[in-house]
Amino acid sequence: MTNTSNKVERGIITFFDFEKFGLYQILQGKPPKLMESNMDSVLEGLREWISSRSVLQSVPWGNQSNRRIKAFCKNLSYDKETGDYLFVIWKTIGDSKGDIQGIEANSMIDETSDNVVSASETQDGKNYIWGLPCYYWVIPEYNKVASIRFPSSYADTDLFCQYIKAYVDYRFEDPCKVIHDIEIPRKGNPEPSMFKRVFFKKGKHSLTFKVLAKQTRKITKGANIAELCKKITHIVYHDVIETNVPDSRTEWQKLFDKFGGIFSNSSPVLSKRHKVELLVEGQPSPEEFERLIEEYLEDYDPVEISENDVTVSDDSTDEKQDKNQVRIGFKVNGKNGATTWLDEYVLRHEIYTSLGNRNKHYSSSYLLSIVKSHRKDLIDYLKEDNIKETDEELSYTKADNDGEGNVTGLGA
Repeated sequence: MTNTSNKVERGIITFFDFEKFGLYQILQGKPPKLMESNMDSVLEGLREWISSRSVLQSVPWGNQSNRRIKAFCKNLSYDKETGDYLFVIWKTIGDSKGDIQGIEANSMIDETSDNVVSASETQDGKNYIWGLPCYYWVIPEYNKVASIRFPSSYADTDLFCQYIKAYVDYRFEDPCKVIHDIEIPRKGNPEPSMFKRVFFKKGKHSLTFKVLAKQTRKITKGANIAELCKKITHIVYHDVIETNVPDSRTEWQKLFDKFGGIFSNSSPVLSKRHKVELLVEGQPSPEEFERLIEEYLEDYDPVEISENDVTVSDDSTDEKQDKNQVRIGFKVNGKNGATTWLDEYVLRHEIYTSLGNRNKHYSSSYLLSIVKSHRKDLIDYLKEDNIKETDEELSYTKADNDGEGNVTGLGA
């Protein structure tokens, strides 16, 4: 096994705004109306509820839920000084390579445990939960949550919001809460569909708890976009396509493929990857450009980091961009002008963590200590970005954004 004691691993921090968090009045044909903001009481209640539970008991939907993907809490840390929370949520899936990590189901939730096991190490008869860790830094003071993504972890902010909502609906203690069991007949099935309707009786209103997070953007609605659209000349679409290549070997040579091992080294590559860049001349309306940004950033995933991004701490760490992912951008000075990519507008930072042991996940206390040591710089950057959004004209002429242009590095 490679010695990793003096290496670091890069984590991408992506910021989200809590667009909704609290009790809302549902109005027909109108947006929900916020009636009571309860972030502090909900997060404090969630921390208290989790504190005395095992990982297996931390599913707010209940273990009998038929949800295909479940979320368990592995660690939770709270900082009294800042009011921040750091959650380690275990999502029950494997990664794109089929690798999964196991945590002991009956272990108690704490701040420091970080052991994981592989499928080959589970001959001890214990019950394990298989999946990947998701790391979330909640900053109530600024109404934000940030996902922290590593090569060996996952990020699903929607699932984290669902976890909080399920806690409020089914576990949060509130004397105003009303739960109705609803049954709906199913055609061709004697068993009805059953679900719960939860609302909170506040005065004459029946309120619903909602939580929704949207990526923090580096561009605002309205004037900035309207002015920018007047100057856009082209939309750029970048992708990588794969084409098949004919196998020109004779039949007897192809037989070596069945033996594998050293014989497989002589097998040719039967596919080629081609970079494709589509340039569309045109000027989008502000509404079209706003929709393009929203849809693109909703699907945009931080760059997947390979083993090559695990580096010796003394080495310089270059910013890397996965050139194989779909990217959309625009030009303002004709087809020969610089391209500005839309992922420029996702507010991200990067941190570096000590990679002392690849057979562990990062504990909540460890990650919270890292983000706290850089919290002032991060928050100042967020404040500065808000000022730029309202007071300055958007910069779109620089050509240095073909990498991760707005990712700022922070040491561990």
